[in-house]
Amino acid sequence: MAIMSLSSKPISRSAGRSAVAAAAYRSAEKLTDERTGQIHDYRNKNGVVATACSVGNQRVDRETLWNAAEAAEKRKDGRTAREWLLALPAELSPRDRQRLAAEFAKMLHERYGVATDICIHEPSRTGDDRNHHAHLMATTRIVTIENGGKPIFGAKATFELENRERQRRGLPSTMQEMKGIRREWADMVNHALELAGSTERIDHRSHADRGIDDAPSQHLGPAATAIERKTNQPSELRLRQRAERMAAFQKKLAARRAVKAARDEQRKAKDEAYIAKSVARGLDIAASRNDRLTAMLHNEAQRARNNSISAMQRAASSAARAASLSQQLSELADEDGDDPQTAARKAFQRAKIAGDMLREAAQSAAEAFMRRIAKPTDGQIAYQERRTKLIAQVAVDQSTTIADREAEARQRQAERKTQWAAERAEKKQQNNEQWKAAKSFFGIDDQHTQQNDNHQKQKRKNDEPRQP
Repeated sequence: MAIMSLSSKPISRSAGRSAVAAAAYRSAEKLTDERTGQIHDYRNKNGVVATACSVGNQRVDRETLWNAAEAAEKRKDGRTAREWLLALPAELSPRDRQRLAAEFAKMLHERYGVATDICIHEPSRTGDDRNHHAHLMATTRIVTIENGGKPIFGAKATFELENRERQRRGLPSTMQEMKGIRREWADMVNHALELAGSTERIDHRSHADRGIDDAPSQHLGPAATAIERKTNQPSELRLRQRAERMAAFQKKLAARRAVKAARDEQRKAKDEAYIAKSVARGLDIAASRNDRLTAMLHNEAQRARNNSISAMQRAASSAARAASLSQQLSELADEDGDDPQTAARKAFQRAKIAGDMLREAAQSAAEAFMRRIAKPTDGQIAYQERRTKLIAQVAVDQSTTIADREAEARQRQAERKTQWAAERAEKKQQNNEQWKAAKSFFGIDDQHTQQNDNHQKQKRKNDEPRQP
């Protein structure tokens, strides 16, 4: 499986290193360091597949280039070279791997103007047979070739500048520059894999940017790797790294569980608040409808009482008026001995009273007719009955609605609790599977766990201050 591995580190005099010695070891050649007079002979070293030392498209002598690089730096802690370590995909052919490394070297030269020295190594006999890699050494200064083929070193390459100087020149920081180089390397590798017909791809992004919770693997280094090859047992450094990665994994798992528990509590509180709000709203609606129903019934009763009183008053008034008119008529009856004038006056008054009685009768008949017209019809009575039944049904249903809403809310809460329980069970199963996969991936078993525990106990014991 193709992996994304690209790292860079300087070769500095402050660490006691020499660019000539590094180039001799990586190319398995014999080179003489003119500054110190040392001869570095690594011609017996195996595993070097191909080498190429050049400035752009022009080949240069390796010993001449790196002695010139040493001579160009005057400081005792100067950086004389920079090494780039590239992991080459095992899915590619040897020629494709050489072409891929040469393409990366060309990119460095075109961008920074540096000279490059490529050394491609094959996997070691006792290591992983997929570990094809390239050591690419680059100068820290801009290099040009004069007519005689001698390399001329100029100013420092922009990649070697401090961030303060890069910011003054309007350049991104070294970290951002490194991210860009990693992205271009990933594009180069993926393009080469695509041309080779392979479905493997690499990604330059970190696990955090890709949303992967697993901790990235760490490089053990040559010392720990040599111990493991010699003893055929995991080294102390590997066990410690496994324990650290497992602790980080458990910490992230606990953090996810804490976030999940907080979300569950928040959902529960929100559901309880929703239930309380629904019940309160139902009670308010019921109280409002009951108030309207009470007022409506009161108005209907008052209207009926007023109509009854009005009818009784009208009947009493009509009876009193009729009695009064009858009494007046009896008083105006003709008597013996009345003169003609008196008889005429009484006759006139009787006629007037008769007219009043006729008018009263007509008015009573008209009022009776109007009352008969205003009397509700069968349809109106049926509508009023339906309306009364509907009002009563609303009053009955209102109390039922509140109980139904509360029961529905509680049922919804119970369903959500069931759903949360299922989600927690599924998440727990996934975590268990991830834990098993992590143990299988890290190769941790009971024996390794016991060894790590013993190592930690011994370390704590050694760190404790001794009693005098």
